Order: sequence, then C-alpha cells, then structure tokens
Amino acid sequence: MDAEFSLSSQDMSEAVSLKQETKLSVPSGDYRVYSYKAVYDSDYCLYTNTTRAAMATIYDENGDFYSCSYKDSDTSAWNFKLYAELEAGKTYYFKIQNVSTFGNTLIGAMHIECKEVKNLFEDFTIKCARNKKDGVLISWEMQALADGYVIYV
Repeated sequence: MDAEFSLSSQDMSEAVSLKQETKLSVPSGDYRVYSYKAVYDSDYCLYTNTTRAAMATIYDENGDFYSCSYKDSDTSAWNFKLYAELEAGKTYYFKIQNVSTFGNTLIGAMHIECKEVKNLFEDFTIKCARNKKDGVLISWEMQALADGYVIYV
C-alpha cells in the first residue's frame, strides 16, 4: 500500500487525542496523527480552517484505511472537509499531511463535528413519576452514552 495511505502501530500509539477543536502545526512534507473515540453512531465532519494544501486520511481502530480527502491550497476558509460515518465506542485515527510544496508549515485548527445523533435515546422511558410534598420525583434508567441530563419544567 502507498506510504501516504498506511498507518504504523507506532503512529497509532503516539497519536494525539483529538478534541472538538485542536490546534495544528504540521511542517511541509510532514504529518501528524490524531485519535478520536466516537461518542455516537453518527456522521461526523472533520475539517480545517487553514489554506495550506493538506490531505486527511481516516483509519479504523486496526489502522486500516477508512476514508480520505485532499484539498489543494486555495482561498476558501477551510482546507478540507471529510465526512465519515463512525461507530460509537470505536477509536479512529486521523492522519493530517501537509502536502504543500512551498516549504510552509500548515498552521491552523482542525475541527470535528457530529452531524446527527442517530437513535441515541430510542429506548428512553420514564420509569416513575410521583407527586412529592415539595415537588415531583422522576426516575429513569441511565443511558449508556449520556454524560448528563437536563430537565425542563
């Protein structure tokens, strides 16, 4: 397989954890690898806001090729946009390559967005709602992917 489409186990072990927005600094001809554990079964969008020529490649948790996007340098606000359907709980690796031939460092930020949450609370049901002396008690089963709840009254 072509070197730009391969990901070594060393690259995977040294990958930097990708946050919703991550600063980028990639010298010309070099690359950086970021890991991301998908929270939801959903379509995600990965994009940068730099105008240098770059290529982004996604690999699955085994380091196997998953998807790729290339964008030549131009005047648009983003360098590339890459859409992929990711599975909750799985770790993906994003290899960002600076393919600029001008010797410039790719500087900017990389963003990842969940485009649509699919059936996250499909099985959500309230177990009990009772009147109490000082209000209402509501109980439910905790959802595996939820990191908190907001209750509107």
